This record gives sequence, structure tokens and C-alpha cells, in this order.
Amino acid sequence: MRFKKGQSGNPRGRPVMSPEVREALRAGGEVAVRRMGDLLDDDAAWGPAGWLSPMEQIKLLAVAHERAFGRAVAVSLDQQVVVAGDRALASDQHRRLAALIPKH
Repeated sequence: MRFKKGQSGNPRGRPVMSPEVREALRAGGEVAVRRMGDLLDDDAAWGPAGWLSPMEQIKLLAVAHERAFGRAVAVSLDQQVVVAGDRALASDQHRRLAALIPKH
């Protein structure tokens, strides 16, 4: 269904949230940000010998980056990219990079 120009797809807007729920979410969010900052500052958590697994390290960095700079544009690993005019090279590089990504 298409909307007419100037017509909202959500005319009633976001549902009203109680002040208590809003405050609980805000407080929990502040704790989450502090804890994420603590993890990012903990040098013992990082690297091959860190107490965070490599997957956890990647996920934490991705979430922190997303919160700081916004979501990245989605890119398909199947998409063909021409690098310096060598299409076969780019395709082979994509396959090797895709093989490095864990299947979770």
C-alpha cells in the first residue's frame, strides 16, 4: 500500500511509555555504556591471549563503533567489485575474506 504525499505511515505515532519504564531504560542504558567502556579499556581482554574470545572482541568493537558513528551501510560479500580493473582478483579476495568470517 502506498501512502499519499504528506500522509504518515504511523499516524498515531510511537506508543506512550510510562515515566517509570523510561527511567528504568535510561538507568540501564547508562550502566551498559559504563560497562562497555570498562571492557574497552581493559587491556587484558584483548588480543589472542585476551579473556574475551575473538568473536566477543569483534562484536564489542562493532557495537561500540555503531553507537559512536552509526550503522555502516550493508555490503554483500557476494557483490563483485572491480579493483584496479582486475575483476577476477577482487572476486577471489572477497571469497578469501568471506572464509575468515565465523559462521554464527
